[in-house]
Amino acid sequence: MVASNNKDLNTLLVLAVQAAGYTLWGYEWIGGHEHRCLRVYIDDPHGITVEDCAKASHQVSAALAVDEPVSGDYQLEVSSPGLDRPLYALDHYRGLIGTEIKLQLRRGNAAGQRRFRGIIAEVNEDHIRLNTDEGSEEIVFGNIEKARVIVPWKTEKK
Repeated sequence: MVASNNKDLNTLLVLAVQAAGYTLWGYEWIGGHEHRCLRVYIDDPHGITVEDCAKASHQVSAALAVDEPVSGDYQLEVSSPGLDRPLYALDHYRGLIGTEIKLQLRRGNAAGQRRFRGIIAEVNEDHIRLNTDEGSEEIVFGNIEKARVIVPWKTEKK
């Protein structure tokens, strides 16, 4: 079991990161049962330093130790989301209209396609419109498995 309740874990992380003076960008579980890692991404309008990560890590670690929303062994990592940041919330997409991203769907579209690369053109209550080389693609937010910003100068396969 990864967490007793992901909503409880999310709430705990939001509060702990805020107490350290930052914003929770998102979090993800990496690895399997034996070598699990809880990676927590923090953000701040002025950027994130190594010292910021250490401060937030201390706060999050203490909160996790007290409330214990996660069972089993795991490693905690606190990081900036970086320039090629993962996208977790609709607000992340709204703030990046005009930005190129790549994403993967949980279930393929009508043509069976699961991977897309394009520019965020529009975001509404539960859909994202992505302009791709093939045209415009309307994507249901709940069907997005993972998404990341593409850094323009970074070499990427299309």
